[in-house]
Amino acid sequence: MKMTTKSTLTLSLAILMTACASNKGDVALTAIEPIKPPSTNTPIHEDVPTPPRTAEELDALMEPSLGFHMATVRRNLHADSTEEHVPLSADMIKPINDRLSRVVDRHKKDLNNLNGASSLYSDNYEDSHSPVPTSAGAWYGSRDRDYMKFVKSGWVADLQPRPNFATNTIHNGMNGFVFYQGTNPATALPTQTITYKGTWDFMTDAKKGRSSDEFHSEYKKNAGADYSAFSFHESTKDDAKWRDEGRTGDVSHTSVFTVDFANKTLTGELSRHKSKSEKVKRYDIKADIKDNRFRGSATASNPNDPFFKSNSKSLEGGFFGEHAEELAGKFLADDNSLFAVFGARQHKDGKWDDIDPTEKAFDAVKFGIDELDKSSLDTFGDATKLVINGRSFSLLPATGTADFIQTNKYDVNGKNLVISACCGNLNHVKFGTYFYDDNGSKSDAYLFLTGERTALSEMPKAGELEYHGTWQACILTKDSLTGAIDAGKGQNASRAEFGVNFDNKTLKGTLYAGGSVAPSIIIDNGVISGNGFTADFRTGEKGLSLDKSSMSGAVAHLSGKVDGGFYGKNATELGGSFYSERTSKKDGVAGVFGAKQQVKK
Repeated sequence: MKMTTKSTLTLSLAILMTACASNKGDVALTAIEPIKPPSTNTPIHEDVPTPPRTAEELDALMEPSLGFHMATVRRNLHADSTEEHVPLSADMIKPINDRLSRVVDRHKKDLNNLNGASSLYSDNYEDSHSPVPTSAGAWYGSRDRDYMKFVKSGWVADLQPRPNFATNTIHNGMNGFVFYQGTNPATALPTQTITYKGTWDFMTDAKKGRSSDEFHSEYKKNAGADYSAFSFHESTKDDAKWRDEGRTGDVSHTSVFTVDFANKTLTGELSRHKSKSEKVKRYDIKADIKDNRFRGSATASNPNDPFFKSNSKSLEGGFFGEHAEELAGKFLADDNSLFAVFGARQHKDGKWDDIDPTEKAFDAVKFGIDELDKSSLDTFGDATKLVINGRSFSLLPATGTADFIQTNKYDVNGKNLVISACCGNLNHVKFGTYFYDDNGSKSDAYLFLTGERTALSEMPKAGELEYHGTWQACILTKDSLTGAIDAGKGQNASRAEFGVNFDNKTLKGTLYAGGSVAPSIIIDNGVISGNGFTADFRTGEKGLSLDKSSMSGAVAHLSGKVDGGFYGKNATELGGSFYSERTSKKDGVAGVFGAKQQVKK
């Protein structure tokens, strides 16, 4: 029996974790209808056949993240040095995960630590001002593009050259970072073609003897030769002038994208505006959309340009904001000569906030096991991956097909992240638990569900279908008692059975715990809307017993709301969550479930 009081729940988290993650839960039930003898008949239904998914292998440059940055480089100028070139590299691109309100300050702090001085900054979405001296004698620039709400990208730099002298080493020139940071990855996508407009920023390698007439003379000294040139060197003055003239829609580095969501393609241009009438295209962008991310290439427009001549096959980015209001991405030139970031927002009829309609595409939710609190998870649109703190973790084995309940372990800052995901027969919706294990001390435990919704065009229009699967839940009563029910496979495990009527858009279901023949939870009043559904859930009048021996009399009475969706092509899968907040007067529960469409044998 696994039952604890809330006062000892923190100390007993390992016990509850075992109940929720080991597939050996033993919560008992008080019958809510007369118990029927188990059927001895052979099941007449089986899962709709679908091929299993295997882990996708991606090059490191194509791995998604909420954001990335790269630090500028400086060449050794010592007389005895033979260093003529400091290239960039893929290893220099680091994933970042900051709140948008903190990302600039975080980089300023990094520069403070690097320089031992007060660092000054510019970020790409603020109106640009000409650099002005501070009391410390350093210089700064700033910009303000307030139409961007889910992405911040650009550069952060100490614009005052600070020589660094060491043994046989002299580094001189500006230090800084080029970055983008996104938040709230899209969970709903448009189906039409949409235009996005924004900006882009770059940094270069450091190569002896190179210069550009495009850089402003008072700031360009040896930029790109002794140290990385970046967007600041050719943009700040123009942006300030155009702002003063009211040209808030233009900056010196602009991006424009055409995104065809129906055909899952993205094309675009990155350009430099030298004046009101003179525009120079730097790159053509082409990419394919995968989930709420995109992967593709950047092709240089001028192969003779000393800085912008090289192509890239490593462009990667994503859509941000619940309804894909914005996009952001990055690429590294194939010859490691340039790193670029970009960000843009939907732009229609001269307006930034006229957002096109979308359809729900992805789900990602978690429930804290300790307090049964509910919150959203980030998602990169792939149900076989879990995004935690901006990092993506596979729910599949590295090779072969997944077990019915697949458990993977990952090292995260010296702790083991343990993820158990169900189910091996589900390809487009996954649920389970994750927690951190630090030498036997378990913490930060959650139930989760992640899924890829069926496209509205592929939803069944009529007919009645059955779905069979399993479920998992953690319970916390008003009297501070806890219990857990685990997912499993077969008639002797916890089962989830649903009947769906696509003619009248209704749904009902029954959840059974641990091989019970009596319903544990009844789901009714289900209403299908689009590719999702809502419903009510309840236990019976006698509730759900937390004590298998029925000696303690501990019972939970549960009721609340269900949120779910259909997943995979032609709604072959179904899944969702049910939740009721625990209060001093009400028992609480957090549960997740998944099921597969059935066909007659």
